[in-house]
Order: sequence, then structure tokens, then C-alpha cells
Amino acid sequence: MNFTSKSKRVLPPSKLLAYIWGVVVITVITLGYFFYRDLVKPRLNRSSGVAGCTPYNVDVVEITENSVNFTWETDDECYGLVRYGTDKENLAMIALGDNVQRASNSHNVEVKMLSPRTTYYFVVVSENEEYGFEGIPISITTKLR
Repeated sequence: MNFTSKSKRVLPPSKLLAYIWGVVVITVITLGYFFYRDLVKPRLNRSSGVAGCTPYNVDVVEITENSVNFTWETDDECYGLVRYGTDKENLAMIALGDNVQRASNSHNVEVKMLSPRTTYYFVVVSENEEYGFEGIPISITTKLR
């Protein structure tokens, strides 16, 4: 029996480089599509208009010397809270609403134990997204006794 080996076809370096670049481009386009679809697009949809868990009809119902009461609504049943602090760059305190144990469309959060005549900064948090006034924390000064 006579066994002969077939020679393997080897791509020239220029065609090999073109092939590798093609694979890289297709991979980048595919990853870009999934990145946009899974991470960017949901954020755009969530923050545009009054849909889902985006708060609307946000109102400061009452301001006293030691409390501020917020109300807002959402189209979907969502969990909400208020983050606040005296430094708008460090909103480290949290106030929970009436609906801590279940999601709701109607939200009421009373921020208590505040100091009189002190400026506080607030953001409404709905389903882990923060909302202020045009992207900036809301500034409120409590009343003097």
C-alpha cells in the first residue's frame, strides 16, 4: 500500500491577518449590540417619559422644623425610598416609605429627625434609580422652630 500525504494549505500572512481582523470586527459588533440591548437601551427607556418606575407627580407635601414629607406616583408597582444628607455629594441617609413590604404605585416617604433651619439634599429612589430635579438633588431647608 502506498500512503501519500496531502500537503496542508497554509494561508499567506496577509490573508491570515485579514481573516483575524474580520473575526475581531464581527466579535466587536456582536458585543456592542448585546451591550446596547442589555445595558444602555433599558436605561434610556426607563428614564424617558413617565413609564414603569419613573416617579412623576413628585410633591413635597409638608416641611417642618424636623421633617419633610414626599409623595410621588409610578405607573408600575415599584419599591421607593428617599436618600438625603446635608452634603449633596454625600447622600448617606435613607428614609423608607409607607410601602416597605410591598411594591406600590403611590408612594409616601416622611423624612424625620432633621435639624431645624438646616439645608438638606434629597433624591427619590425608585427601583434603584435615583431621581432629582433635572438630575440634581432637591434642596430643602427645614423651618425654624
